[in-house]
Amino acid sequence: MLHNLTRLPCNRRNGPVSDALAPAVCLLAVILTALTGCAANPTGGMNFVLMSEEKEIALGRQMHSDILTEFGGAYNEPALQAYVNKIGQQLASVSDRPELDYTFTLLDDDTVNAFATPGGYVYITRGILTHMNSEAEMAAVLGHEIGHITARHAVQKHSKATIFSAIGTAASYATGSGAASNVTNFFGGALIQGYGRSAELQADGLGAEYIAKAGYPAGSMLEVIGILKAREQFEIERARIEGREPNVYHGLFSSHPDHDTRLQEVVSAADQYGAGDPANIKAEHYFKQIDGMAYGDSRGGAIVRKNKFYHAGMGMKITFPKGWSLTNYPDRVAATSLNGAAFLQVHAQPIDGAYSPRDFMVRNLGIHNIRDGKEITIAGWPAYLAVASHSNTPYGKRPVRYAIVFDEARGLAVIFSGAGRDDRHEIGNDGDFIKAIFSFNQMDQRDYQLAQVPRLRIIKMGESTSMEDLASRSPIGLYALQQLRIINHLYPDGEPKPGQMIKIVE
Repeated sequence: MLHNLTRLPCNRRNGPVSDALAPAVCLLAVILTALTGCAANPTGGMNFVLMSEEKEIALGRQMHSDILTEFGGAYNEPALQAYVNKIGQQLASVSDRPELDYTFTLLDDDTVNAFATPGGYVYITRGILTHMNSEAEMAAVLGHEIGHITARHAVQKHSKATIFSAIGTAASYATGSGAASNVTNFFGGALIQGYGRSAELQADGLGAEYIAKAGYPAGSMLEVIGILKAREQFEIERARIEGREPNVYHGLFSSHPDHDTRLQEVVSAADQYGAGDPANIKAEHYFKQIDGMAYGDSRGGAIVRKNKFYHAGMGMKITFPKGWSLTNYPDRVAATSLNGAAFLQVHAQPIDGAYSPRDFMVRNLGIHNIRDGKEITIAGWPAYLAVASHSNTPYGKRPVRYAIVFDEARGLAVIFSGAGRDDRHEIGNDGDFIKAIFSFNQMDQRDYQLAQVPRLRIIKMGESTSMEDLASRSPIGLYALQQLRIINHLYPDGEPKPGQMIKIVE
């Protein structure tokens, strides 16, 4: 039946097809032809794919530079990069596609993430390395991502998306709607959303097989799920308190509930390849490798330490309200109150010809509904302080506290904007906003020392030291105790034993 349908006419010479419908019929013929083709999966079985291995490799290579740009580049520590690559290559050599030229990259990104793109490209962030406690656990993460490559999950998903896109295009020809599916950002979406429970479970099983073949205990997979589930539990609770959506890791184990029977089955199945040598867990060796690794976000020379923000490149510092959550984005720093009911953000723009901070606010920012305006000086710089009525905020139309500070030496306007969820005419947190605005100052020599990137350090737990003690001295600030417990697999209330090696941040 399908074979006959592919002989449908594609133009008027071959039959009575209207000009409007001819492109649709032709395109549908291509779709139906494609549907007849399946390819053997290297891990067993047949899968529907529309991409050759050569194209798969070329696509992964093409995406590589974009991914490096998006995630802040490769982490600039050759020894740690070599370590990740060594373990990855060992696992790849015992995988179902050992002939691929695999590339393993440690990304300079503090998010908890790992993912793979077509053709043998595997990425792991220093954020997820922070949470691992042994070489075997890191191997489990890499093995899972290799499993996605060997099972060609990205290629399968791309092939299905291509067909649906083609069907949408054909429909737009036939209806004249002009609407067609856009799959340009397909792989970016897959990295965020994962591949679904079935594919993730298959990658778990393949990853367990590969680490077992490489001599690691397959049960290391289950150790990783415990760490990531603890972090997920904390993130969901934190997001609830802060009134926002949780940032939950998309892929490895994300689709598994606690004590997932099916997961335990696929991991146990890997025991047929060997129980793994406990000596290959290599916790102490792993700790030596990550000792001194950067911790947290350090985009563009900007550093957050507790409630203080330092930007060494601009030579400025700001003190935000205590207990507020600080997030360092590529283009701004944002502080949110504990309950998410107020926010204050700071960013910079070129002055671009504005002759005063007030002029900049009106001409460059397009803000005209100004009240309570004052021309002032902050840290020796000309500034303008005002409230804009009924401005756009994440909470809807609200009054916004603005401050524009002119750093004339750099040609930059530093812009503060703050608002509250329950504000209508007055600004409930205006006292907090004003205090933060007037804390804006130039950095001194000691500030530049404090503006160094926080580092992960490995210490031996003392007899009288507690996790609370370590958290109080940590630059992490908000939720320091919970975060230190999570990265040491002690969440929610565990305490390490005296003499135990643990991770701290300093």
